[in-house]
Amino acid sequence: MSRSLRSLILVPLAAVAFLFLLSPLGCSDSTAPRPPGSGLGAGFNGAIDPHGSSFVLKRVEATEPGQAPVAVDLIGGNLAIDATNEVISLDVAIHNVSGRTLYPPAIVALSNFDPPAVTALEPTLDYSALLGDDHALTPGETSGALTWRFHAPGLPSFAFAAAASFGGLPPGPIIAGTVFNDANGNGLRDPGEGPFFGTLTLVRPDGVTMTTSTADSGAYQFPITEAGLHTITYTPPPTFAAVIVTTPNPLRIMIVLDEQGAPRSYLHADFGVCNAVPPPGNLITNGSFEVNGQPSLAGWVVQTPALTSVVPGGAPGAGQWALRLNADWLPAAGVVRAPLPGVQDGEVLALSAWIRAIGQQGGGFMFLESGHWLSPAAGSRDPDWKQVALTVTVSVAPGDSLWLVLSAPGVEVVSEPTAGLFDGVVAQRAAVPLSPPAP
Repeated sequence: MSRSLRSLILVPLAAVAFLFLLSPLGCSDSTAPRPPGSGLGAGFNGAIDPHGSSFVLKRVEATEPGQAPVAVDLIGGNLAIDATNEVISLDVAIHNVSGRTLYPPAIVALSNFDPPAVTALEPTLDYSALLGDDHALTPGETSGALTWRFHAPGLPSFAFAAAASFGGLPPGPIIAGTVFNDANGNGLRDPGEGPFFGTLTLVRPDGVTMTTSTADSGAYQFPITEAGLHTITYTPPPTFAAVIVTTPNPLRIMIVLDEQGAPRSYLHADFGVCNAVPPPGNLITNGSFEVNGQPSLAGWVVQTPALTSVVPGGAPGAGQWALRLNADWLPAAGVVRAPLPGVQDGEVLALSAWIRAIGQQGGGFMFLESGHWLSPAAGSRDPDWKQVALTVTVSVAPGDSLWLVLSAPGVEVVSEPTAGLFDGVVAQRAAVPLSPPAP
């Protein structure tokens, strides 16, 4: 969703002014008329002073039959005055401060001008296409802006009413959920556990990929158009400290058809996230690809969900499960990454992992990368488990993030199952011997 026009204070400028006033519901004598047929709505009193280059958009109590009040704010900016044509324009976006998601149709109607000679050049404004790629305005999010234009003969100060209306239900089937701070790491959202944030990527049954970000409330959603397997992968912000995803990630959802033959919505695609505590000496939070004995990709960012899985049969002494990265036609290959926060430029890391090849062209590799640098790689194409090791002096520029990368090989021809298995991944700060004293 777009986040635009967060203008909250009075700025007396010649051509641009911002003023946003919020009042509790029920503190105004006048109400704004509502567009018919809407399920949720909010009313506003507006005023514009061309001479002072200022304006007011004030939410008021405005209840109409068949509508329920909803808390939204109108955020304005870029007040402009065309003295020649006596036209005043103002860019306005809608900010959702309620606790619910708002859907199309999203309409704002302007009326009740005082003096009556003032008119709106577009008295009805349709924001439905500006609610974002997922066609919804989730709590805490702001729509795109439309330009309100007024014809004001003589350019007087004037007042008006505005009514915003929204649909209370999604216009079509969706997959929706919430990313939350799973403080106790139990995979459930318990009372008092707040929202978290990040990016969600959906792979549809037809292979089309969609990406969205969480709202301030942690909520997100994707529109769906067909039944079948939908895969959602959660990615934490790249600059955030290491976290563990305590729920399945990627999350695979089988969408079925309802009685009318339409895809049935799925509204509980939630992801829990908690702070990662690396094992003693290991900077990788989940090098064995399991949590509490269950297969897990917690702590890893999956770049290729279709080529990535956790399978039974871990390496010697490393656990019950292993990461499988399938090879594919060049340049594609299964890839996962784990963040290494706190490592400084010039530090020496000792890396190790168990790797096993599946197929004659299979195998796997590990290496480090930052924004500008790739380390040498260590890997194996042995059909039996083999522990490989690598010692690297880190190169990290200011603002860079450091990642450990595991990758299957890319191959020219895939004629048999071809993959790499990984387990027991370790990244440790290496002991660096002191330099001998100068003679």
